[in-house]
Amino acid sequence: MKNSMIIKLLIMMYTVCARLELSDIKAVLESSGYIDKNTLINHNGPLNPLRTYIMHKSSYMYNKRMFSQEINTDYSLKKSDKSTENEHFYIYTRNPENDNAYKCSGIGRRYTPNYLYYYHKTMIYMFPCENNNLSIEPCRNDSFTRFLRAHCSQVDSLYLLAALLLLSEGIDVPIAIEKNIHSGERILLKFDFDEFSFIDLPLWLESIVPKEADQQMHDANSVSENIDLYIRQENIMHEVERMMVYQKEAEEIVQFFKSLCIEPFLSDLEKCREPETQSNFN
Repeated sequence: MKNSMIIKLLIMMYTVCARLELSDIKAVLESSGYIDKNTLINHNGPLNPLRTYIMHKSSYMYNKRMFSQEINTDYSLKKSDKSTENEHFYIYTRNPENDNAYKCSGIGRRYTPNYLYYYHKTMIYMFPCENNNLSIEPCRNDSFTRFLRAHCSQVDSLYLLAALLLLSEGIDVPIAIEKNIHSGERILLKFDFDEFSFIDLPLWLESIVPKEADQQMHDANSVSENIDLYIRQENIMHEVERMMVYQKEAEEIVQFFKSLCIEPFLSDLEKCREPETQSNFN
């Protein structure tokens, strides 16, 4: 498994919302790619739209998220009332929003599992996949998508995604979680020699739903139930004091990407590379 896997996480963040057809992709690839005389977009880089198109058509990311062996999938199999003495019917229910990554001891494994554990944990954060769809929109107050949308009017959220992409490419970006008693926890990206911050995003946000409704929406079994609960809680929102929620998922995602440029993750990543020749499989 290579660093390109992390890049695919970022690519899917926008392909879930917008997909280009082949004609549009051809137009993009045939463009010059020059932003100005000193800046050129690499068409063969990780954001190549043709690569993303192939990933979508082959359901690569869906299969990776739903069926990875490193993910402890949440599902149930219950006997249906339609069962008879001669025929047995079962109801299979898949709940990907309740998945979690395996944290194994590594005994008998050919690699150290720390990287794979945090990689799949991050993937679940970024793609909760509620209602069995490859999605980035969970009904949670501390979801990464909700954190980005809360700051969508600022360029900082775009800089944050750009910083994660650079980190996945092995470029050490000076992004950090700043904790102090004056302004609270924040995601900061700034250089020591400059007071200007490229990224300055608070990690405390107002709740979008009351705590009780938030738990009910998390426990809902269908989209219609979620909608009904959302409408009810919106009607009473003006009467409910919103709580402040710490964006734990955003913090852990930033920490994971930042760890890709330091030890021991670099050594773990090297051990996780997939075999490339027949002799490597032996």
